[in-house]
Amino acid sequence: MWYDIGLREPAPILICRFIRDRVVIAWNKAEALATDNFYEIRPKSIEDYILLGFLISSIGELSFELIGRHQGRGLLQLMVYELHEMPMLNPLKLKEEEKERIKDATSKLLEEQRKHQGKIKDECKKELDIAVFDVLGLTEDERRQVYEGLESLRRMRLQRKEVEVLVETAEKWKPVRKPKKERIKPVEPSKRLDTWIKQ
Repeated sequence: MWYDIGLREPAPILICRFIRDRVVIAWNKAEALATDNFYEIRPKSIEDYILLGFLISSIGELSFELIGRHQGRGLLQLMVYELHEMPMLNPLKLKEEEKERIKDATSKLLEEQRKHQGKIKDECKKELDIAVFDVLGLTEDERRQVYEGLESLRRMRLQRKEVEVLVETAEKWKPVRKPKKERIKPVEPSKRLDTWIKQ
């Protein structure tokens, strides 16, 4: 059958391909199979929590805003090849204590979101951000720029949906008619041969 996709293993991380007010990234503990509205992320050699922590941090959100494409009315769409090219920290170069910090902060944030029905608790998000910022060695000024850049890009994108579009009804709208041009008969540069010979 054309619709048979065969047996599939559920992916541990799911990323919604469309972003409006916030990025939706699911830690797939239910082992659900994704529709085409989600991208399946299957980490190869790194722990799920490290990758997930980076993706849901403010650095990850900023990356989504930068790589995604605007679809109008404030909607951002992520394409597969754009996700493939997204910059990512190298977890193989992380120290064990750095990994544990990101893992603990990610776990805490996910637990708070579960308790409060998906709402992000600012203090937990900030703790995760600090762990990622520290690994990347960002200065205070650079950390401020991450937040300002993310807020600015998101605000500009969402403001696009509030722009009013002028729509005219078919009754009011009439196509602009071009004035009729006088047809000028071109002067013939030559005559047919039979005009010059006797019949």
